[in-house]
Amino acid sequence: MMHAARPLAWACLVCAFSASVLAQPAPAASSNDAYAEFLRALVLASRDDTSGARAALERAAALDPRSAAIQAELADLALRRDDVPAARQAAEAALALDVANPRAHRVLGLLDASEVDFGTEAAQASAEDRRRLARAIGHFERIVDTPEAATDLTMQYALGRLYIRAGQIDQAIPVLQRVANQADLVDARVLLAEALADRDRLDEAIEALRPAVDQSPQLAPTLARLYERAGRAKDAADAYGRMAAESPQNRSSRLRWVAALLDVPGKAAGRQAVAALTPLADPGARDEQAWYLLSAAYRHAGDLDAAEAAARHVIEIEPAGTRGPHALARVFEERHDYQQVLATLQPIVDRPTAPEAQRDLLPLLTALANAAQMVGAHDRAVAAMTRATAIAPADPSIAAALVQTCLGARQFARAADLAAAGELTFPDDLRFPQLSARALVGEGRAGDAAAALERARTRFAGLPAFWVALADAYAEANRMRDAEQTLDEAATRFPAEATIPFQRGAMYEKAKRFVDAELAFRRALALDDGHADALNYLGYMLVERGERLDEAVGLIARALSLDPDNPSYLDSLGWAEFKKGDFTEAERHLQQAARVLVSNSVVQDHFAQLLFEKGRYADAAAAWARALEGDREEIDPAAIERRLHEARHRAGRK
Repeated sequence: MMHAARPLAWACLVCAFSASVLAQPAPAASSNDAYAEFLRALVLASRDDTSGARAALERAAALDPRSAAIQAELADLALRRDDVPAARQAAEAALALDVANPRAHRVLGLLDASEVDFGTEAAQASAEDRRRLARAIGHFERIVDTPEAATDLTMQYALGRLYIRAGQIDQAIPVLQRVANQADLVDARVLLAEALADRDRLDEAIEALRPAVDQSPQLAPTLARLYERAGRAKDAADAYGRMAAESPQNRSSRLRWVAALLDVPGKAAGRQAVAALTPLADPGARDEQAWYLLSAAYRHAGDLDAAEAAARHVIEIEPAGTRGPHALARVFEERHDYQQVLATLQPIVDRPTAPEAQRDLLPLLTALANAAQMVGAHDRAVAAMTRATAIAPADPSIAAALVQTCLGARQFARAADLAAAGELTFPDDLRFPQLSARALVGEGRAGDAAAALERARTRFAGLPAFWVALADAYAEANRMRDAEQTLDEAATRFPAEATIPFQRGAMYEKAKRFVDAELAFRRALALDDGHADALNYLGYMLVERGERLDEAVGLIARALSLDPDNPSYLDSLGWAEFKKGDFTEAERHLQQAARVLVSNSVVQDHFAQLLFEKGRYADAAAAWARALEGDREEIDPAAIERRLHEARHRAGRK
């Protein structure tokens, strides 16, 4: 939620709109003198002669005591004079005469609304405050649909604010939209943006708030945070950049700008972040936060040597801190040097840490677990993530990462238990049903996996990822017809979502329906020509079948241009070059992939076959041994055993 809107002064609101916003029925025609006094009062009120107007209305009330209109006008006049007791007395008298009198409901609604305590948390509101809130909403709801109320912005704003206080966000939105459409009130726009953001209607919240920022620049950080929540990193960076330009000496604004730039894809944003940090990252200054961000900025810009130097400077500034080692580990990750990641982080997480500093270890433990997985040290990875969940048991991302790590370690029973617990703790997080299904498949219970996802349909039917996961579970259970029907329905619901035809392509490829798979992958690329996984998968499928190798190389090269140094893509490219007989290029790419994906049995097999063909039998035997020690996914272990035996035999003869 954003900050609460600043309350408008009630006197200001009342003065801002005419007292005759709501059409008043005339007093009873039986008293011409009363009617004349009533009209005289309206004229005097329009001239700001409130004393004369009040006297005229009191004479009218004496002449026609049964007129609700006169009492309602007295109430409205008293409200404008800030005479609360008189306003309430007259409004209640009007309702006693006419229970539907709109002016009286308006006055009582404004009075009750003015007494609601907006300064405390709603959950802490007193019983009396809750009664005032309900009364105010009730008065306004009696008249909100009348034609006159549609232009009564005082009442509309007050009702929208009351709805938000009562937690009735969906009712508040259309009311506040009417106010925003008719008058450019900053406070109304802030409340509307808050309500829309609460419902994750972030683009609408941004459009509601943008005009308010022009009038109240202090709202710029709120708009920037909305851009961040909406995933509009470039807009967020631009917003923070304007703030930094307006206050060049403001360190906080500059750091927020840099943090936003680091979420913008592309090396240009990294270079911009480096330039923005230069005034803060003085070599003689001990600003560890600036240097930590500078390391990230250099990394984003692709300058890993400079990123490493900045990270080491952070370690010099705060040798007992965690940010420097974390920044250094991130550099090693970029270089795919996972052993160095482990060597950097393990001593830090092993040293004694005060309870209040435990949370600082979370990014280190996560990076440590990832590096351990990459080198096949799965028990070490599980231990790191288990410790992370003990530090942050309420963090769904940490909990999901532990399940993922257990899956990588093939601890399927534990992964299933953890995923089931995650579903109970975080019922609105799709990751846990997805991970639960994968764990059940790993246990050989594909039917149970599909059934579990079916039960989650109601909660997640609005997410494309749910349908992809359900189709995958059906395919694992050999229910291909159900899988295809699921993807058909998903394509109808989300016609522009490339992940759906991509999943269809992967499913068909596994079923050896290669023509259908190629059509599906090309459909995904028609929707998103930058879908790197589709480019790689299609290229690799062609390589495996020995078809159109030049085209396959082109597809995989396009994937690598989108995600440079991706080890899976490097393996695909190296395998294609091996199939074409270009052993030099094949070795360069396959060696890179094998160095990173140590526990990937397919990658190690590819590299071993190349080494064998080049007569490097001992190296080939070592790679095939790694393949047998790895995940063993998508390989024939018996065939690998035979190749390993042959390589060792030939190595022994040399």
